[in-house]
Amino acid sequence: MSEAGGPDYSATWVPYAPDHDLREAVNLAAAWTDSSCAPGATWTVLTSDFGVRADDVPGLAGFTGRYRQTTPKAGGASPRGPLLVYWPDLRMMCTAHRLARGNAVAVVEAGDLALSGWAAVAHAVDLLRPDVPSVGLDAQLAEVLEQLDFYGNNAYSPGWGRDRARDILAGLRQDALLDRDLILSALLARGASLTALKALENLISSVEGSH
Repeated sequence: MSEAGGPDYSATWVPYAPDHDLREAVNLAAAWTDSSCAPGATWTVLTSDFGVRADDVPGLAGFTGRYRQTTPKAGGASPRGPLLVYWPDLRMMCTAHRLARGNAVAVVEAGDLALSGWAAVAHAVDLLRPDVPSVGLDAQLAEVLEQLDFYGNNAYSPGWGRDRARDILAGLRQDALLDRDLILSALLARGASLTALKALENLISSVEGSH
């Protein structure tokens, strides 16, 4: 499942902050996505479901007619243009990772899934600080994540790989380095499946709850 060199798309994001204006965050992402689109072409907005009307997303009003909407359930072929991802959960980010291949993606981060690991692996530009170069993962952490990636070859199903992954997570917990969102989003950017990520999430929870 590994994409050790990082995903093959240009990435930007607007990190979540409780005091940040959501309209401004969406507008930043939409403006970047629109500028990445070929003249006269459309780009795509990925939302959790069609109950979230793209026209009602704050900050998109100025881009009406320039985009189409899709969801993780919609399926179908990948969009030909750039992708804007609005408040993603883990499932949405897996969909975004697939749909954005060979193109560009801008993510408006939600408050309940931090994407710092994804941003580091994807070398995503922070649209709040576009002149600041993106920073990759710490070398030691990158090595640990590579090991977790390797042991997740069978989606962390019971057995040797799962046991070794649990040992690694336990070591991170002991060193106060067990960061659920960072680990999951970084492995997502390396190509981990939703099934593997959900299994790993459960494994992290079991390690966090152990004494």
